[in-house]
Order: sequence, then C-alpha cells, then structure tokens
Amino acid sequence: MVLGDVWKPLPAVACGITSIVASVLVLFLPETKGENLPETFEQAEQFGKKAKAAHDVSPHERYRELTKNEEMELETVL
Repeated sequence: MVLGDVWKPLPAVACGITSIVASVLVLFLPETKGENLPETFEQAEQFGKKAKAAHDVSPHERYRELTKNEEMELETVL
C-alpha cells in the first residue's frame, strides 16, 4: 500500500510535517560557531552545560558582548 492510495496529497503532507518538526528541533541544538568541538564524552557533557548557561545572559548583555568582539576584530584588521 502506498501513501498516495490512502489520500493523494498524503506523501507531500508527510514530508512537509517532517521538515517542520526537524526545523523546530534544530533550534534546540547548541551553537558551535567558533567553539572547539568535544572529542570525548566528558567534554561533550560539559559542552552541553555551557550552552545552557549562555542562554541565561540577557539579550542586551549578549549584544554588548558581540559588539565588543566585533570592535576587537576591526582593531586587529586595521
């Protein structure tokens, strides 16, 4: 039995729902840009804990931190 036999648009709906669920789940992954990726299980456990702590910072503090980093990068380029 093929999904299209049950309801013609069912295969497209199934693929669409799967992609939406996957895109929502990706939001819960920790940010890895500029981070050293863990090589052992112990490092991986610590990496996850660091990511949770980063979410405790207010958006204003995070923005200030990012702008400071950008200023430092510009100073090194100039």
